[in-house]
Amino acid sequence: MIRTLAQNLPSPTKLVLDHASELKLTPSQVTTLTALDARLKDSMQVRVRRMNPLARATSPRFKAAMAPLLKWEGTIDEATIRSEACANSSSAAEMMIATMRDRVTVGAVLTAAQRGQLGMLQAKDAMTRMGKR
Repeated sequence: MIRTLAQNLPSPTKLVLDHASELKLTPSQVTTLTALDARLKDSMQVRVRRMNPLARATSPRFKAAMAPLLKWEGTIDEATIRSEACANSSSAAEMMIATMRDRVTVGAVLTAAQRGQLGMLQAKDAMTRMGKR
């Protein structure tokens, strides 16, 4: 789920650079954000790749442990369910924290007025993406 979310949301730098004219970015801001974009994009790709092996490694065990969920009898492997759920939520938390750090890093390049516009621009982009489905 987090991997899908990460792939579908634009990076913080992409969001800002896509709206450079509306945000009235200065040439200096554009240069800084363009450099940040390459670094943060690499960072996000590494995070997503790091999660892939974990998802593949835990998925069969988790699915097997969850099989009784759809049945009315059988053994419940509570320890495995807890262990796998904790591993998955820990990875999800790390991904969310890293994404928040990226946003704060990008936000530091912007003025308060520019940061104030981002919520509306992000919502507008989300509505546009939903309309394209």
